[in-house]
Amino acid sequence: MLSKNEPDETPTRTEFQAAYFAGKQAVLGLPRWGFYLLIILAVVVGDVVEKSLVSRYSLPEPEAFLLSFIPVILLGLLTEVVIRRLSRREIH
Repeated sequence: MLSKNEPDETPTRTEFQAAYFAGKQAVLGLPRWGFYLLIILAVVVGDVVEKSLVSRYSLPEPEAFLLSFIPVILLGLLTEVVIRRLSRREIH
């Protein structure tokens, strides 16, 4: 319970609205949830490739970790191409 000398620090309606609209902003032309989904997908793809290289080809983990960046980079490049094509369709 607040005493008379303590300020009330409960969030106001404008602060909630500002947070809500910040969450709806697009990142790189994608909705924020889509951007986060792509990041999670890249992490999962990198981890799956790393584990498969270690188990299937008996590569040491540091080498498999470095080689797992290749599909992550390719996924990023593919995502960039898709984003650019979608943004061009919206413009025309």
